[in-house]
Amino acid sequence: MVNKRTIPKSSFLESTSTQPTPMQTRSSSAKDIAVKEELQSDSHPTPVKQELKQEENEPSPRKRRRLSVKKETKTEDEQDTKKVETTDLNKSTALAKRKLKQLNEFSGKTPFPDWEKPTAQQCEEVNSALGKMHGLPKRPKELKENDQYAACGSTPNVLNALVSTILSQNTTNANSTKAKASLDFTFGKMNWKAIAEAPTDDVADSIRSGGLAKTKAKRIQKILNSVKKQQGEYSLDYLHEKSDQEAMQELLQFDGVGPKTASCVLLFCLARESFAVDTHVFRLSKSLGWVPPNATREQTYAHLDKRIPQELKYPLHILLIRHGKTCNLCAANGKPQFDSLGECPIKQYIVQQDKPSKSKKGKKRTKKQQKEEEEEEEAEDYETEEEKDESNVDEKKQPPCLLEE
Repeated sequence: MVNKRTIPKSSFLESTSTQPTPMQTRSSSAKDIAVKEELQSDSHPTPVKQELKQEENEPSPRKRRRLSVKKETKTEDEQDTKKVETTDLNKSTALAKRKLKQLNEFSGKTPFPDWEKPTAQQCEEVNSALGKMHGLPKRPKELKENDQYAACGSTPNVLNALVSTILSQNTTNANSTKAKASLDFTFGKMNWKAIAEAPTDDVADSIRSGGLAKTKAKRIQKILNSVKKQQGEYSLDYLHEKSDQEAMQELLQFDGVGPKTASCVLLFCLARESFAVDTHVFRLSKSLGWVPPNATREQTYAHLDKRIPQELKYPLHILLIRHGKTCNLCAANGKPQFDSLGECPIKQYIVQQDKPSKSKKGKKRTKKQQKEEEEEEEAEDYETEEEKDESNVDEKKQPPCLLEE
C-alpha cells in the first residue's frame, strides 16, 4: 500500500502561482528576444526606444514638483526685485525733477523779492565782526589734494569733492575726515571702480565713523555707477567747464545731493561764488533776520545767493559756520561744539523774531516734506541713535575746518 503524502494547500498555491507555465515561458522569452533585437537595431527610433528615452528624461513626480516650486519662487523674487528697482527709479526721477524745478524757479531771482535784507553793508559788517574773532578765511589760489580738508570738498577732483561732501552730511568735520581716510585706506585713494563694485556692506563698514553709513554707502555707489554709465569713466571734471547753473543742474540729478551739497562743490572745488547754506548758516540767517521766519532751507539758499555780494560768499559762509559752532548765543540750543572765544561779536545784529506762523501760507513743513529734505541730505543735525555712539568722538578737541591757506 502506497502512503500518500499530504501537501498543504497554501504550499501548492504558492508553487503554482510563482512558477511560469511552459506557454508563459515561451511567450516571455520570445518577447525579450524581440525587444533585444529592437534595441540593438541602428534603424530609426522604434516605439520601445521612444518609451525608454521618455522614461529617462522625465523626472519623477516629486522632483518635477520641486523644480516647479523653485522656478515659481525664482520668478516671484525676480518680479519683486524688478518692482523695487522700478519704484526706486521712479522715486529718484521724481525727486530729481523736483530739485531741478525748484532750481529753475529761483534762477536769477529771490523767492522773497520784498525782503530787503541782507544789504551789502550788513553783509560786510557781519563778515568784518566775525573775521576779527575767528580770522578772515582766504580762498586758496590753487587747490591741492589734501586729506585734512578733503572732507570739506576742498579738492580739485570734482568726483572726490562730491563724495567727500556726502560723507560730511549729518556729522562733524572730524568724523567725516576720519570716514574719508578709512574709505581711501580700504579701497585705495579715489579707486572709484573698487568702491562701485564692492558689496554695499563693505563700503558702509569703511565709513562707519561718519554716521548713517549704509545710506551714504548706497548713495556713493549709485552716484559712481551713474557717472560711469553717463560719462564712460569715473570723472566729473568736465564740470569745470560748465556754468554755475549747468553745474548745479548736473549735480542735483544725483540722489542725496541737494542745493547745499551741490553749492559746496561749486564753492570749494570749482571755485565759484555760491553761498552754500548748511544747518549753521540756516540758523544764523534767521537770527540775523536775513530771511523770513518761515523760509525753508532751499528758499534761504536762493535768497542769500542773490543778496550777498560775490566777494563775501566764500568768507561769510565759513565764518557763519565757525561762529555757529563756538558761540554760546548762536550755537544750536545754546550748546556750542567747541569752546567759546568770547562775547558774541554780532550780538547787536541779532533780531527778535516771531514764532513761525501756523497760517495756511506759512504753515510748518509736513512729515513728508521733512523726509524729502532728509533724502536730499539737508537735515545735517540728524543722527540715528544707533549711529551716535559709533560716530561720537571728542569734538571739543577737534578744530573746525578752516579751509585757509
